[in-house]
Amino acid sequence: MKPYRTKLHVTFDNVNVSAIIAEYIEDFKYTDNSSKAADSIEIRLRNDTGVWFDEWLPEKGAKIQASIIQENLEAEFDAYVLNCGTFYVDEISFNGAPATVSIKGTAIAADSTIRNNKKSKSWENTNLQTIANEIATQNGISLEYYVEEDIIIERAEQLMQSDMEFLNKLAVQYSLNIKVTDEKIVVYDKSTLENQDAVLVISRLSDYLLSYDFNLTVYDTYDKVEVSYYDTKAKKVVRKTVTKAELDNAGKESSTPKDKNNKNSKSNSGKKQNKRNRGGKNKNNKTVYLDKNGNPIK
Repeated sequence: MKPYRTKLHVTFDNVNVSAIIAEYIEDFKYTDNSSKAADSIEIRLRNDTGVWFDEWLPEKGAKIQASIIQENLEAEFDAYVLNCGTFYVDEISFNGAPATVSIKGTAIAADSTIRNNKKSKSWENTNLQTIANEIATQNGISLEYYVEEDIIIERAEQLMQSDMEFLNKLAVQYSLNIKVTDEKIVVYDKSTLENQDAVLVISRLSDYLLSYDFNLTVYDTYDKVEVSYYDTKAKKVVRKTVTKAELDNAGKESSTPKDKNNKNSKSNSGKKQNKRNRGGKNKNNKTVYLDKNGNPIK
């Protein structure tokens, strides 16, 4: 196993505080959210001397830039750098004993216009990328757009919503993911990224893997399921709802043995579907197969 050393490079309002952080660091947490939430960091520091109570205490809203650096001690130029991005101090908490301070930051500032300003606006005869780019420009950030299809929007209305709320609504409507990270809006189609080559493969024998923890859970089923997807040919969102009675009936029939030569016994669900569960939980778990239109397969 190669001897590695991991360290943080941190700046507060463009001032390099890496050496100070290294002296007091207890824990560092970086959360890279996939969608609907901004990335975040948390730095937990020793505070036994009390310096973080006053002179070293960062102001709320201060800008933090952080990177995780992993160095190979046997090779001078062998280092892996993970740029976590830019964050804004959102919460500071003190704990003890022992005395510690936790500094939390999010990728969206608390006073940012994209999160706080409510407004109304209409778009007509445009596409999703144009809307996202206009919103990003108005808020002084950039746009990264990873969607292969040109999603045409005949009309979209932002009714007393923040720009972030409006973009999240569009992302759900067209089965896409959206997030804010490192002063940019990222819109992407999860299925497109999943088909790309992996940027990193981690195995149990990887030099930099310290531990792992996997859990298997049993999922509940629900009384009603709504299935929606964007039909690229019809240029519209199609929605179907399956009730509890249909679920029960389909579950019973799916358990009936079928002729192995029957080609209709299997079906592939349509791509780009966004399944959202509704209603109360059902203790009797059943498997339901849906066609691309959301109808139970008998």
